[in-house]
Amino acid sequence: MPSEIDAQAAELLEEYVRALTSGRAVDVTELLSRCAADQRERLQDAIAGADLLRSSYEPYLVRPELVERSQRDIAALRAARQRLDGARSRLAECLPRGILRGQTIQGLLESILGVRTQPAGPAAEQPLGSPAFEFRGARKIDKAAFASQARLEAAAREAAREADRVWQRAGAPDPPIDPRAIADMLGIIVIEHDTEGCDGCAMLHEDLSAIVVNAQVTHEGRKRFTLAHEIGHCLLHGKWHQFIHESLRDIECSWASEHELGANVFASELLMPAELVTADCGHEEPSFDAIDSLAGKYGVSRTAAARRLVDTSDFACALLCVLEDTVRWFTKSSEFPKSYRIRRGEAPPHSSDAASLLAGEDERGGYWETDAAWWLEGRHVPDDLVLLEDSRLIYGDHVLTLLFMKEVPEGA
Repeated sequence: MPSEIDAQAAELLEEYVRALTSGRAVDVTELLSRCAADQRERLQDAIAGADLLRSSYEPYLVRPELVERSQRDIAALRAARQRLDGARSRLAECLPRGILRGQTIQGLLESILGVRTQPAGPAAEQPLGSPAFEFRGARKIDKAAFASQARLEAAAREAAREADRVWQRAGAPDPPIDPRAIADMLGIIVIEHDTEGCDGCAMLHEDLSAIVVNAQVTHEGRKRFTLAHEIGHCLLHGKWHQFIHESLRDIECSWASEHELGANVFASELLMPAELVTADCGHEEPSFDAIDSLAGKYGVSRTAAARRLVDTSDFACALLCVLEDTVRWFTKSSEFPKSYRIRRGEAPPHSSDAASLLAGEDERGGYWETDAAWWLEGRHVPDDLVLLEDSRLIYGDHVLTLLFMKEVPEGA
């Protein structure tokens, strides 16, 4: 009989420990009353020991609510992987039939996902390489198409929050962050394939998402940013779009649209988390040397690195994208006076380095003084305010311009 009594006391102790680890309150008096009289003292000593262990190691234990959330995440991940495996099986069946050759992008993705959808526009029905896939709006910019600054800022905040959530869910990895691993975690199918005129596209159908990235893009940083950008579309814009196709210049230059800005901000925040970038170069004077260093460490393009450096800078600076003689978009650091408005949608100043580069002249390299009134508008811009300009040619008709204000006027 003594062994049976020992077993009963051990069972009651186990019940007590289970209750503790699940966060439930335990009535120790009631528990002892269920124990044989000659074992109560030993059980009470064991409970005291368990309490001591708990108080010593509780900071290192996983909370029950975290365990529950983790279990939900694991279940969601398993479901996503099942969808991914099914899509990959369909892809394997399609490949022998040459599905990747001579077909529209939408047809390709529909074959992989096993669904039929209505195209988002006439361009979705065009074959790869069709002029319909050329950079939208590059030849003629309609000022009325620019979204208001308030709407753009709201889209940027939403995208930044979503990117941080995804980065944290991935375990807050150090750079360079792998967007393919992120896509896999999210259950998004990624296909790298030779395409003409389209460097990134995404298709969304219910809970299935697929992305095609152009294998002909040789710059790994641009390819990574393209993939992260399309992941942003999948997470942020699935309610509005079923099919999205873009060129590299769509992705790097289209910051005047809420959806494009949102996808770009998502990609920037995901590949270059603010807390890491700020620690690296947030306190360093803005320069293209710092931009190139950032691009190398985080594995992104110069355009993406330049935006991120300015967005996190402690200095009064701004970055402008000049495309085909028009300031397409800009971003300013928090230290750049909000009352100074940059002239978006207009040509760069005739005597600026940006205009010289677009005219085919050689790159100067480094900052040069420029008249602030050329770039800024508003009643509060002093006549004698001097900005420093450094412009670099990215593509044949695409210039990045850094504006740096070393001294901010009082009251600005």
